Amino acid sequence: TEAGSGNLQINGGVLKGSTDGDTAYFDVQRSDIKLTCHLIPYGSGGNNLYPGLLARLSSTSNFWLLQIDINVNELALYDNQATVYTKRANYSFTPVSAQVYTVEWILDGSSHVVYLDNVQRLTFSSTFNQTATSVGLRTGAANIPGTRSFADNFAAYVL
Repeated sequence: TEAGSGNLQINGGVLKGSTDGDTAYFDVQRSDIKLTCHLIPYGSGGNNLYPGLLARLSSTSNFWLLQIDINVNELALYDNQATVYTKRANYSFTPVSAQVYTVEWILDGSSHVVYLDNVQRLTFSSTFNQTATSVGLRTGAANIPGTRSFADNFAAYVL
């Protein structure tokens, strides 16, 4: 089942969005997975787009989020429990606007391992939503004019 919120659109195989919190997700029927994607942050004079991956989503109020945040210069892993976001791990770096970053996120049991451009940057362990099976994409945005590309080559693999 595919679902989502807001105005995310696929154009030429590239996901585009402009509204904070827009999501697109689907059920892969497995919780132990590897997600891969090219994420493309955007920032210019306070107009920022910070793309993210969703995993182990059981509802729009309960899921994991991994995003490149150009506002605070980091790759961050959050859990969202009952609509409350908690940052669980982060890697500080300075994202370049409109640059393509390759992200790989492995969720195996309680383990989360994240690679950014083929280098392991985050590890975390948690049983929150460990058996949830939906994955997807989410936009984080502030003052974005129009719709921007932010994700390409999204794939989910069963472990």
